[in-house]
Amino acid sequence: MYGIEGLLAGRTLVDRYRVEEVIGRGGMGAVYLATDQRLGRQVAVKVIAVAAPDPQSHARLRARFHREARAAAGLHHPNIVAVYDFGTDTLLDLDFLVMELLRGEDLATRMGREGPPALPVTLSILYQAARGLAAGHRTGLVHRDVKPGNLFLQSGDRPEEVQVRVLDFGIAEVTADDQTLTHLTVYGRSPFSPAYASPEQLRGEACVTPATDVFSLAAVGYHLLTGERAFTSGDPERMAAELSSALASLPRRPMLRPPLREILQRGLAHRAEDRFRDAGALAEALAPLLTAPDRSTAQPDATRWVGDPQEKQAPKLEPKRRFSFFSRQSSAPAPPRPAAAYAEPTGTRTAFEPPPPRNLSPRPAAAEAMRTPGPAPAPSPAAAHRPGWLRRAGAAVWSFCVTTVVVGLFMGAWALALTGLESSDPALILGGIAGSIALTPLAVHRVMGRRGSYRLALLGSIAASVASLFLVGPNGEAQLLLATMFGLQLVTALVIVRLTRRAEPRPAPGPQHTPIRA
Repeated sequence: MYGIEGLLAGRTLVDRYRVEEVIGRGGMGAVYLATDQRLGRQVAVKVIAVAAPDPQSHARLRARFHREARAAAGLHHPNIVAVYDFGTDTLLDLDFLVMELLRGEDLATRMGREGPPALPVTLSILYQAARGLAAGHRTGLVHRDVKPGNLFLQSGDRPEEVQVRVLDFGIAEVTADDQTLTHLTVYGRSPFSPAYASPEQLRGEACVTPATDVFSLAAVGYHLLTGERAFTSGDPERMAAELSSALASLPRRPMLRPPLREILQRGLAHRAEDRFRDAGALAEALAPLLTAPDRSTAQPDATRWVGDPQEKQAPKLEPKRRFSFFSRQSSAPAPPRPAAAYAEPTGTRTAFEPPPPRNLSPRPAAAEAMRTPGPAPAPSPAAAHRPGWLRRAGAAVWSFCVTTVVVGLFMGAWALALTGLESSDPALILGGIAGSIALTPLAVHRVMGRRGSYRLALLGSIAASVASLFLVGPNGEAQLLLATMFGLQLVTALVIVRLTRRAEPRPAPGPQHTPIRA
């Protein structure tokens, strides 16, 4: 129970709503779990606790509450909590608002426990909240207190899915009827949260427009996307200085794409006329950034995690007795040279002495008959096991296909990291870096004829990636870090494969037969 608010537990409002327990606190009072005894369903009842300086002011605030609650009950949108009923219990002298009971938690609670959500989830939350606010803006309602605590995340069918519901539209100001009246919560509480309030609210201006809600939602978006608040001071001058510094830092955040930075800069403009005219215009600007095809708020598929890199496996290494398409010569040993018809005479001669001329004149038949032939030369083992031309051609085609696939995966890993950089997706960036570490030395190893050491090249690629982090720094520009990392990986792999490249084996010459001269 929450102090004195717990005294209402067990009571029944207007002989219909039986209060069971306190489930939260809002900007204007406590929220209770209650049972509608007439319809037999559970509801959320918000009891309004507003202090007024005199009975006349209290009666005026109560009349205004009834008018605003009636306007909120007319809103029907999947991103706004539904208002079922409102009224005043004359016995307890309490004003209350009956709303649908939601399952989940507000954004402030979620951020306090888990921190800012991922980029796709953040964009979906902002988009759905903007659509809910736009529904109120079209009827003349201005929320005036957009903050994480008033954005409720209702659980979806899947754990990664949420549906946003805008809370407390029942206490908004009806600008279409009266733009000069003091807000309902002026007595006893601040009508807004200074950490997300617009400049005109901090200046105390009574007349607010839908651009006020646009500013507050953009401030929530800045908090979600950067993990920091755009400003913390409630003083208008200090707030303006902090906001200017926050907007100036946006270009230095490489994870935010330029269109998203432009939306934040326009939404957080100091002058109301420089912002989006209403939340509907803000939703239209956010819509192209959603990566999911279905932007329906009834089924918020845009909150799913997207862009997860698919697992790519490198092709298995081939046996060593294969032919490389990119090698300069075949790895198979050359056939032995045929034995000379006549051996050169043995003897010692200087390095520059020309060999004696061979006697190429025809031999007499008698001399040929007296010649004793030696044993026939035995074929070399390499020549005996040399594959046929069809098998060699097939091996060359296979080697070409495997090398092409490896090079394609190697280029795909780089493209994956660059795509993640453009889409501000850390998962894509890390997946591309991990793929390039393994595939860069493998591609160089294949292109160089597989005669270098792939293991040493892989270790060198890992060392080059770590060295690039020290050279650029973890807080450096992401583009420079990726360029340095990919360049060092490629150069290191080329050098190591070249240094460890094995010389092609030269086949030993076959045994030569020296005929005996007559």
